[in-house]
Amino acid sequence: MIKSINVKNFKGESTDLVMGGPGDSGLFVTNITGLAPTDATINMIDLVTSDGSFFNSARLGSRQIVITCLYQSIPDGEQARKASYKYFPVKKQVTLTFNTDKVVASITGYVEKNEATVFDQLSSCQITIDCPDPYFYDAGAKKELITYFAGIEPRFEFPFSNESLAENLIEFGAYKHADRAVIVYEGDASIGIKMYMHAIEDIDDTGKIRVYNVDTDERFILDCAKLKAVTGAGFSKSDDIEFSTERGNKHVWLIRNGRRTNILNCINRDASWFEISRGPNIFSFLSDKNWQYIQFYIKSKTRYEGI
Repeated sequence: MIKSINVKNFKGESTDLVMGGPGDSGLFVTNITGLAPTDATINMIDLVTSDGSFFNSARLGSRQIVITCLYQSIPDGEQARKASYKYFPVKKQVTLTFNTDKVVASITGYVEKNEATVFDQLSSCQITIDCPDPYFYDAGAKKELITYFAGIEPRFEFPFSNESLAENLIEFGAYKHADRAVIVYEGDASIGIKMYMHAIEDIDDTGKIRVYNVDTDERFILDCAKLKAVTGAGFSKSDDIEFSTERGNKHVWLIRNGRRTNILNCINRDASWFEISRGPNIFSFLSDKNWQYIQFYIKSKTRYEGI
């Protein structure tokens, strides 16, 4: 059940639309459409010599959310009407964050219409928002999941108590190194990830660094010799490598001395743009040499097909 909707306009101004009441904005939500999973377009290829078709591809279209509200400011509805113009400006971007019993999820779109019925006995408005990205993204505890393979895993939490002056009882963090880890994904729709590598010492420039999706046998292989040929040095101390498979933001960057360099030519030609799906996703991390000098972790968001 939806409890409230936070609306943030393109200027960063926000208000809460509370279900069952007008709230501070004076906008009483009576109906919302467009929150279910969007329709998919299935493309088939007809067969000439036999019955049926072959599946070719499938895609989701954009999402359209329509919010209907009554103006219920006291003593009149003019204040609420102006609030709707402020928080839902036509052709501008807005972000809606839905607070439900189970999740907190957000979506960004553009206001197509803000139709007001000024002269009706119960004045109201109907707001149409077009969302190019049809998915909702978790804005709560699952907003960003970090899975550590090799690096400092934080462990310090408040409140704390150190009962000894002689022993170190408080553990701020622990160095972790594993060649395999499980990402437990709880979203409805598959999503890309971001992988981060950091060199704490120089890595041998003749070896390769490999990341595998164990379930699908997809792979990402970084050739350190090619990296040296392209950038003048292999994977060196203080270097960072960022590999993103997120929709609309796919890239492979080397970050050295604050400068980003595209190193797409340094990975295998059949490199996989990983996606994780609902449930456990097992990834493996391997390095030919000096693995102990590489910190590696994966970040992932959580997205939903509908509310």
